[in-house]
Amino acid sequence: MISTYISLLGEFGLDNQESRTYLTLLEIGAANISDIALHSGIKRTSIYNFIGHLVEIGVVNQSVQGKKRIYKAVDPESLVTLQEKKLETFKKRAKELALFVNPNVEKPRITHYVGTDQIKQIFNEIVNCKHECMFIWPHTLIPTTVKWGDDYLGDLEEMRIKSGVTHRLLRIPSLDLDNFITPSLADEHLREIRYALKGTDFPMAMCIYDTGKVAFVSSHRESFGFMIESKELYQSMTFLFNLFWNSLEKPENIIRESSK
Repeated sequence: MISTYISLLGEFGLDNQESRTYLTLLEIGAANISDIALHSGIKRTSIYNFIGHLVEIGVVNQSVQGKKRIYKAVDPESLVTLQEKKLETFKKRAKELALFVNPNVEKPRITHYVGTDQIKQIFNEIVNCKHECMFIWPHTLIPTTVKWGDDYLGDLEEMRIKSGVTHRLLRIPSLDLDNFITPSLADEHLREIRYALKGTDFPMAMCIYDTGKVAFVSSHRESFGFMIESKELYQSMTFLFNLFWNSLEKPENIIRESSK
């Protein structure tokens, strides 16, 4: 039973020893430190360390009789009044605390995904785009997308095209670049593809969405991904993507040269 009241007083801000001291004073009435220690089982030296705090917050009253200091617990109903006063004071000062809030601070939101099913959620962001999405796509991700099936990928593509969202795809080739040469499909599928140079090592996919989100997806071996919603990161990655994109030739030019 006593532990219930100790927990109740804990909500008022008293620790275990402070609560026991208050309950002891309620039981025995006014007392000095020695009497409190005797009835509570708390060492006198410990009581000396915190009794002043109980007096300060109004839980215990202090008086002097001769050379001894006498302590008395306030009525329990007075604790309710004390809490109400504290709350009222806090309400008045809360507006002052609000001045410390910086409305211009924008913290990025980072979401982590593990496993092929969760990674799907990263690519579902395509349907939220308004104009464009940009991907850097390594061949190491192909085993992951194969597990999703053609229906899922086809539906995602259909929704993207229907919304008029263009897709710029920068492919990271395998050892045999020719195996990955495909038309840009710019007209029918609103997609343009360019290829990094042989030897480019970029094992993770990077997805840049015009919703202000940037995602990275590992190969099927590690099978994880994370998406960051950050205006600054989106602008930075878009700049780097365009820098890389503009340095590369279109697929038809690569095909033409390779056929010579």
